[in-house]
Amino acid sequence: MISPLPPRTGDDGYTLVMVAFTLTLLLGAAAFALDLASLRLDRAVDQKVTDAAASAGALATHEVSAQAGCEDALAYVAINSREISSIDDSGCATTFASSCNPTMARTLPPISTGRFTITVVNPVPDNHALMFSGTLGATSQPLVADDGDPCERVGVQMSAVHTSIFAQIMGFTQGTTTVHTVARATLPDPDGVPINVLVLDRFGCASMKASGNGGIIVDAIINPDGGGPGIPTLEPGVAAADSDASIAGGCPIDAGVIDIDGNNALMRADGPEGCPNQTGTEIVPSTTLFKGHGCGLIQTLAPGTPGCNWPACTGSGSGPNNPSPLPTALPERLTRAPIDHRYNCRANYSSVPVSVAWAASPLTVANEQNIPGCSGPGGAAIHELIEDVSSMGSPPSLGPWSRWSASHPCDVPSSSPPISVTGNWWIDCADFNVRVAVTITGGYAVFNGNVNVTSADGHLRIDNNASGFGFAFVRDGTLRKDGQASITLLDTMVYASRTSRVQMDGGGGGNLIWIAPNDPSHPLDDLALWSDSEVTSQPHFWAGQAALTMEGVFFVPIVTVEYAGQGSQQQTKAQFIADKLHARGQGLLMVTPVFGRSVGFRPPPISILVR
Repeated sequence: MISPLPPRTGDDGYTLVMVAFTLTLLLGAAAFALDLASLRLDRAVDQKVTDAAASAGALATHEVSAQAGCEDALAYVAINSREISSIDDSGCATTFASSCNPTMARTLPPISTGRFTITVVNPVPDNHALMFSGTLGATSQPLVADDGDPCERVGVQMSAVHTSIFAQIMGFTQGTTTVHTVARATLPDPDGVPINVLVLDRFGCASMKASGNGGIIVDAIINPDGGGPGIPTLEPGVAAADSDASIAGGCPIDAGVIDIDGNNALMRADGPEGCPNQTGTEIVPSTTLFKGHGCGLIQTLAPGTPGCNWPACTGSGSGPNNPSPLPTALPERLTRAPIDHRYNCRANYSSVPVSVAWAASPLTVANEQNIPGCSGPGGAAIHELIEDVSSMGSPPSLGPWSRWSASHPCDVPSSSPPISVTGNWWIDCADFNVRVAVTITGGYAVFNGNVNVTSADGHLRIDNNASGFGFAFVRDGTLRKDGQASITLLDTMVYASRTSRVQMDGGGGGNLIWIAPNDPSHPLDDLALWSDSEVTSQPHFWAGQAALTMEGVFFVPIVTVEYAGQGSQQQTKAQFIADKLHARGQGLLMVTPVFGRSVGFRPPPISILVR
């Protein structure tokens, strides 16, 4: 028997209404959830756009100007946005024309494009709304050291109108989100990082070359406090070539900027062990640190990197005659400016009197660029030294001076007893020939002409170890020793004029000891050689010695530095900055500057997101 249907009641209509209402709420909630998810996704994308734009703007502000920072920020909005193809940046020039006042924000009038509104702010003062964390109006985030100076900060704010897709059924058609980012640019190491070898040749080929059976190793550098006070770490060895290979006619196919000529020649940069392509590992003497062969950096501006590709490198990217590691791109020109700004910082180099030895050059020769105005802490120490010594006669300053020819021969024979003098000496000889031990202690030496140290008994010693600083000034000619002779320069800086050069022959039993001054209070501290030489027909030359000790900065910006090995590996504590560097012969030269006894070169700035 079939049961009868329950009788209808008055609640049936109410139930249908509640079901319909509940379904409407559920559909509305689902619509809001879908639209909220879409909104959050769009907001996250917009945040990435402002992150990129603020980072680019901060870098350009740091490197160029606030106007350039504004223009780059807007360009990055267009690059990284899916809906914006271009933005009018004409307002940047007027908004950011004034000097930066860290307490007064300069704000670009809002730019509307499509559904977006963008603005750029610099500086971003500490109390500015963009320095609040998260969305506008949120609780202020405490300032920290990484926030930097307001003038370093660039803020980018972007508002976007979002059209509802599903929520329109509930009568909600649009919503707006606003995101912002504040970034600043900073240097990884404001003092710069050491570079073992830098060649300044701007356009040429074979700028850094190894041939024969020898070559160059730029070794890892010990940073004594890199891991904290008293905790040493290793910095990678760096060899860098400023050449972009744009010489007229181009580089020959067999002469890239980095040129390893011969299967037994070697160019290698070492660094902390653990790099992917290291070819060997060894412990660093007197430490518990291990270095990896090929774990440093070899860099050039020339196209063809990464890898050993012409014109950056002579080779094919494989084979025994390629550098290790393979070259990578140098992010920007390094130039000679850091050296000038430390040792010869002048507000306007173009105002140097022509009478000064280097005035017409090195600033006007084809392979150099004008040095930017002084932006470093150093004084014009080299310029002042040139003025104090002058180019002829008894030096007018830094005296009193003793005249060599008044008491000693210019041609010192091998039969002469050793000569030892103290104080400041003007060696007024066209040719100063040394065949015995000649020692100048605790003073300065000015040479009129050639200095020739010859024979096994020939030994020129300029010893300023007790006084802390001294110099040898070569007015004209060659500072030379033969393979049997020796030269010792202790705490002594050498200045070589436009018509002077250095030639340290090897292959015999002679020694070369050349240690830069170590007097932090002196403006020429750590400088071993400053050469204004234009004798381009012959290089500054070093060869393997029975004992070779070189420590400090060797600066030869216009001519080639050449090293000829003698069948062994020799290590120097030098930093070489030269127009070109060539290594040949049978031996290896290991270049390892002392951390803190070399000039730091500014690495490219990095951007930090601070809000």
